[in-house]
Amino acid sequence: MTQKNILATIATLMLACSTLIAQPVRQLSMTGAVLQVNDGALTSEEVLKSVIDQLRPLAQENDLQTYAQKALPIISQATMAHLRDLVLYQYALKQFSRNEGFDNAIKGAVDSQSKVLIADHGGSEALAQEDFAREGTTLEEQLKIFKQDFIVMSYQQIYFLPAQEITRSQMLQYYRTHQSDEFALEAEIQFQLIDIPADTADAKNTAAQALEQLKQGTDFAEVVRKFSQGIYKDNAGIWRPLKPESLREEYRPIVTALEDKTVGDFTDIIEATGHYFIAKLLKRQQAAVRSFPEVQSEIKEKIQRQRWMKYREKLQSELAQNAIIGNIELFVQQTILSGYDMIKNR
Repeated sequence: MTQKNILATIATLMLACSTLIAQPVRQLSMTGAVLQVNDGALTSEEVLKSVIDQLRPLAQENDLQTYAQKALPIISQATMAHLRDLVLYQYALKQFSRNEGFDNAIKGAVDSQSKVLIADHGGSEALAQEDFAREGTTLEEQLKIFKQDFIVMSYQQIYFLPAQEITRSQMLQYYRTHQSDEFALEAEIQFQLIDIPADTADAKNTAAQALEQLKQGTDFAEVVRKFSQGIYKDNAGIWRPLKPESLREEYRPIVTALEDKTVGDFTDIIEATGHYFIAKLLKRQQAAVRSFPEVQSEIKEKIQRQRWMKYREKLQSELAQNAIIGNIELFVQQTILSGYDMIKNR
């Protein structure tokens, strides 16, 4: 089936929805359809699992005819996405079929992944199966997905990437183009804070006691525990890293007081609206642009990824044009009904 025919079929499907709705639709209990794709197959179940969260409210809130109309573009697009992934997997697998020993490599990788998945569930395969069942999948399905991803990734690493020459000049061009949007570092600060509300007559005296204990060598976290009433008191007064301009006005004096401090230093008492603060600098990042040597390997990976995605899309289109594919229109219609039946009867 050519790409033109596939697109024509999808266009026909969009129109076919009116036919599906105009005719009486039997509420069938269906196990799903199977679409032939070369010497493999795509199932309704595979398509539905990828879009079930989108379909569920459509089925729950609408009658079958309305659901079918709304589900058609979702299932059509998902079917095409799965079909393109399947023909790419088939192609990659065929390339490796001539490589002696690759079957063993695949088996070894899948076996290793199986052990990892089981280990993640307490080392019990039965427990893993129970947990996967609650998620609407199985261990076998997870390993099937892993195998397909592994083979496509292996094709990328062995056949595609070695042929990609990326020059320093190309990386520099990428760097200059994306300096501001990918490699700029915004100013950021992180501090630890003693926050004493200025709502009592002895508040300033309390702040002075806290400062004196710090000067005597008491751990900052301990002083926070004894004196602070701030929002992060239970976290030893440690604030998350933040952009200075994101602070509310009442906290801005903290940034000013920390300007001449180095990491580990603490301020004197900071008098602010409604507060007495003592702050300790934990981290400061000045606004800057990461240098080319810092990001060179990252840029190479970005260019490789861009080229792979472009090549992959072109290859998938070519493979789909030449694939032997069953009746997509019938498959999508059956999958629509199967999805409705599955959601309504759960």
